[in-house]
Amino acid sequence: MNNDFPLLSLTQPEIANRRKDPPRRPELPPEILARRQEIASRLIPRVKNLSRQLQQMSDKERKSTLIKVEHDIPISLSGTGLKSVAESMGKLTLAVLRTDNLEQLETKLDEFGSGALKNGHAPNETLAYLKNIQEGNPKDRLCQVFFEQYETLIQQEWIICEIEMMSLQQGKNQQRQELVEIRSSLQKVFANGIYGNIFEHEEIKGTCRAVVRCTGKIFQRLVEDQEWRTKIFWFDARPEFETFLTIYQNFDIQKLGKFISPPEEAPIVCIVDSGVTVGNPFLQPVVRENLLHSFLRSAPDNPYDEHGHGSGVASLASYYALNGYRDAENEGKVWIASARVLDENNQL
Repeated sequence: MNNDFPLLSLTQPEIANRRKDPPRRPELPPEILARRQEIASRLIPRVKNLSRQLQQMSDKERKSTLIKVEHDIPISLSGTGLKSVAESMGKLTLAVLRTDNLEQLETKLDEFGSGALKNGHAPNETLAYLKNIQEGNPKDRLCQVFFEQYETLIQQEWIICEIEMMSLQQGKNQQRQELVEIRSSLQKVFANGIYGNIFEHEEIKGTCRAVVRCTGKIFQRLVEDQEWRTKIFWFDARPEFETFLTIYQNFDIQKLGKFISPPEEAPIVCIVDSGVTVGNPFLQPVVRENLLHSFLRSAPDNPYDEHGHGSGVASLASYYALNGYRDAENEGKVWIASARVLDENNQL
C-alpha cells in the first residue's frame, strides 16, 4: 500500500433480513368462492359414507386401510384426521387415519362451506380442490410403470424395484426402531435370500427407501397383503442407466453424422506414440498425412499405427470427446501430426 496503490475499500456486505413476512396465500377464484357451499355439500356425504365404512371395520383393518384423496392441485390435510403417506403427480394423495373416523375432515368441509370470509379467504380453502375421497386400492401405491405392467410383473421370476417404507410412530427413536422392525420382517419374507434381498437402504425423517430384489409372487404379496399396506407406501421402478459396455456394444459409426475437419488455421498437435492410422474414419478428416513420420529403425517407411494406442490418443487430442448420438456431427479441434516411436507391440 502506497500513494500509487491506496488501500482497496471493499463494499460492505448486505445483511439479509431473516424476519420475512410469510408468503401470502393466493385467493380462490371468485367463481369457486361463490360455489364453496355447493362444493362442501357435494363432498360431505362422501366423507360420511366412507367414515361409516371405516367404523364397521375392526381396529386392525382400519389401521391397515389406505385413504385415496383425489384433488386438482395439492391440498392441506392438516387437522383432518388424515396423515399423508404418498403423493403422485400432485393429483393423488394416499393417507392413513390418525383417528377412528373422518369427523374432523367433515367439520373442516362444513367450515369451508359456511364459515365467514377473512381478508377474502375462506376457512380451509384448499379443500375447494378436493375432488373425491374413498378407500384406496393396494395398487394405488404402484408407480405408473408398475401399475400398467402389474399382471406381467407378478408372473416374473425376479423383480428389482425401489420401495419406500414409513414409520407412523412419534419421535425419532421410535420411528427408527419401527423401520428396523419393518426391514427385519421383510428379510423374513425374503427367507434370507431365497425369495429376495435388500441391496441397500437409506433412512431420512421417519422414512426408509430401499432397493430390493424379489420374486414376482413375493412382489404381489407385498403389494396386496393387508400386513404391508401401511408399511410399504410406494413401489417405484429403478432408473435404468446405459452402461459403458452397452454403449460400446451398440455403437455403430454408420449411425453418426459428419466428421468435420478443423479450421485451416487450427493448431497442429504431434502425437509421439505408436503412429496414426489414416484410414480410421474418425481420424481421416483431422490428420495431416504429410506430417506422419516413423523413427523406427525396423520400419522407417511405415508411420502408420499397428497397435492402436497412437490412434486412440490422436482421437482424444483432436476431438477430446465424441458425440455418439445418432446423426451427431463431430468437428476436430486441432490438426494431427505423428511421430511413430513405438512398434506393433507398443515397445520402444
